[in-house]
Amino acid sequence: MPGKVVHTEEEWKQLLTSEQYRVLRDKGTERPFSNEYDDHFALGTYSCAACGQELFNSETKFSSSQNGRLI
Repeated sequence: MPGKVVHTEEEWKQLLTSEQYRVLRDKGTERPFSNEYDDHFALGTYSCAACGQELFNSETKFSSSQNGRLI
């Protein structure tokens, strides 16, 4: 696992979009069904916008609208 990423709050504001900053730094949540990846099913790996660490692979993406099945 990579080391801790350290930036000042001003640096984070420059590195992240306003929505990313609100969710990642201010502990906000995304509005349901509103982000660009809600209906996104392309193959690939999803990574953290702040540190770049791999979060999950698209093969394990969960869809609650599919009765809890992996899609």
